[in-house]
Amino acid sequence: MTEKEKFLVGLAKRLRELRLSLGYETAASFARAIGYPPDKYSRYERRGILRTGVIILLVRDIKTSGHGQVSYDWLFDFGPSGPMFLSPLKDA
Repeated sequence: MTEKEKFLVGLAKRLRELRLSLGYETAASFARAIGYPPDKYSRYERRGILRTGVIILLVRDIKTSGHGQVSYDWLFDFGPSGPMFLSPLKDA
């Protein structure tokens, strides 16, 4: 497996982990909550995202939807495992 493939697999896995930690059972329900077309977001969870601009917009939309600021270090798996979020989650 190439480094690019490892990156994409890891990113897809962390997106699923993020969604599940926020309490969304399906990719479609999470996509709707953050204002994304379900088919597009589901593809991210299956194959990852390579384009930086898309990742930045996704993280921004997650924050804007009230779910908190996702840590890029966590999302990209940089260094030691840190927190998933930089800011607190919204109150339930």
